[in-house]
Amino acid sequence: MVPVAVLGSASFDVRTLDLTKIWFGPALARPAARPPQPQGNTRGLEDVNGDGYLDLVLHFNQVDTGIQSGATSACLYGETTGAVPVKGCDAVTTVP
Repeated sequence: MVPVAVLGSASFDVRTLDLTKIWFGPALARPAARPPQPQGNTRGLEDVNGDGYLDLVLHFNQVDTGIQSGATSACLYGETTGAVPVKGCDAVTTVP
């Protein structure tokens, strides 16, 4: 499984993402069923970077992402519940 954090901010509330319209990697993988969340945590919401804003943690099956060994970046594509497209890319490190 590949965990991917979508970071929230003062100008972006991750709770506005439409979870049915999110894809990751060159093969446009869909989020996998999430593992059990800690008590009180819903939808994978947590503050992963300690900035005080909720972030959304999604998990993807590595094989489904299409990310090849040696890849240096990957992108997540999606849409908010208001039909606003979103895209975020970041560096990745693959391991054999």
